[in-house]
Amino acid sequence: DDSPIKHLTSPDDHDDYFKQMLARRATLEVVEACLGTPAVPICSEVFYKHAHVGTETPYHQDNAYLHFDPADGVVVWIALDDVTVENGAMHYRQGAFELGDLDHFETNLPLFSKQLSTELDPVRFPEVPAVIKRGGAAIHHIQTPHRAGPNNTDHDRRAFVCNYQGTRAKVDERRKAAH
Repeated sequence: DDSPIKHLTSPDDHDDYFKQMLARRATLEVVEACLGTPAVPICSEVFYKHAHVGTETPYHQDNAYLHFDPADGVVVWIALDDVTVENGAMHYRQGAFELGDLDHFETNLPLFSKQLSTELDPVRFPEVPAVIKRGGAAIHHIQTPHRAGPNNTDHDRRAFVCNYQGTRAKVDERRKAAH
């Protein structure tokens, strides 16, 4: 298979550099301030949206994959390249995390197998693109609906992602088994 790599799962399990990035004290302090509770690193990921290859990512909430109860977690999304709307910026639905866990359906896509089942009111929950310079970051709650556009440019769009769990959160094993 000569298709380009689009995702690396848990590089922190294989390399101390990624493990140290995930456990950085300064990042944990910001995450804990966002959650209002102590937090622990879960895992890291690397996303590659290749030039003219990276496809659209459907609207989803990360807790549809994590299954936390309570949904107490934060994602730190670090841009490894300048991120523009044209190269696949993340788009968040402002304020929609307050809706809690929303229903998703199976997409049968290889990487993002979940998609929101409901359309969100664009007036009440406007879409906000995260246009970020290389080295910058976006932080979102695991119940924040978000998507990413396709990469229609001549340049790759890469991101390093750190996932964190608040100490109150436990994995709902019933929901996880149904995933």
